[in-house]
Order: sequence, then structure tokens, then C-alpha cells
Amino acid sequence: MKLFLKQRNMYYMKYWCKHVNDADVASELCRVYLQEDSDTPIEDLAMFFKEMDAANLLIKEYQLFIDELDDVEYRVLMSYVNDEPLDSMDKSSYENIKVKVFKKWCKKFMVDNLIFIHELDTQKLGKILKDKRIEKYYSVNSVTDFLGVSADVLRNYETGRRTPRINVLYALCELYELNIEDVIKDSLK
Repeated sequence: MKLFLKQRNMYYMKYWCKHVNDADVASELCRVYLQEDSDTPIEDLAMFFKEMDAANLLIKEYQLFIDELDDVEYRVLMSYVNDEPLDSMDKSSYENIKVKVFKKWCKKFMVDNLIFIHELDTQKLGKILKDKRIEKYYSVNSVTDFLGVSADVLRNYETGRRTPRINVLYALCELYELNIEDVIKDSLK
């Protein structure tokens, strides 16, 4: 199954990066606690070791990712994490690099089989959805009732003006008896 991402989902990357600091603190606290308290029950020790291992793994993955970024991308990532925009570049360059970093992050930490929404041709996707709706003899109203959206929203999907969220695309594929992976593959630019 391909993961289908929109640029606004970048808050996941921001969330993850900010929690690396929390993981660093958690790992250190567990280490200190385990060194200082020898009366800890075995069950609690297992929990602390598990928490410390998870935190250390997160830190290690993050460090590997940082090592793979070049200097400009690293500065963009850090400015994004710290909510401080870079003054040294124009907004469109900054956004393009931010998207590039986000795609690298997704491929590294989510799944290998990734489709970014801007890689889809919305016109092709819309045509596939409209043709299949007509082929199945579904009216606009019956599909909008099924999805719980307005007729305008469905028309926007079918004309390529809007891209459906993954849950909506999945529902449409189920309704039209389509394989979602094939639909996404056929909609690539």
C-alpha cells in the first residue's frame, strides 16, 4: 500500500523532530535512575530498559537522518523544528527545500513505498474516478451520499481541481471496485 501525503502533513515531521529532544532527556533520566536506585523491582527495571532502548533508537535514527542531509537542508529542517524561518533565502526556495526534506524524512521513517501528492496528476485521477462512476451507473447524488460530501466537492475531485484525502480515495475505490494502488499508479505524472 502506498502512503499518500499532502504537504500540510509536514506537522508529523515537526512533531517527530521536536520529540527527539524529549527522547534524549528520557534516555538520560532512565540511565541516571537505573544507576542510582538499586532497590527497583525487576518489573520496573524491565520497563525502564524498554523505555531507554526506545528513546535511544529514536535518537540514533534521527542522527543517521541528520548525517544524510546536506548543510542547507539541515538548516531548513532545524529552522522548521524551531519555528524560526531562514532569513537567507526566499520563501519559495525555502518551501521547496522543506518539501524535499519532508519527502526524505517520510521515506526514511515511514515507508519505502511513498507517493507524495504533488507527484499525482489530478486531471488523470479525476478522469479515472469520473469514468468509473459513470461505468458503474452511479449518480453524483448517490456517491455524495455514500461519502458524506457535497456534489461540488465530488465534481472538484472528478475535474482534478482537488485531490481527495486518502480515506476518501479509499472509499471511492471500494465503491467503484478499484484497486487503490492501481489508481494511484495510473495517476502519476
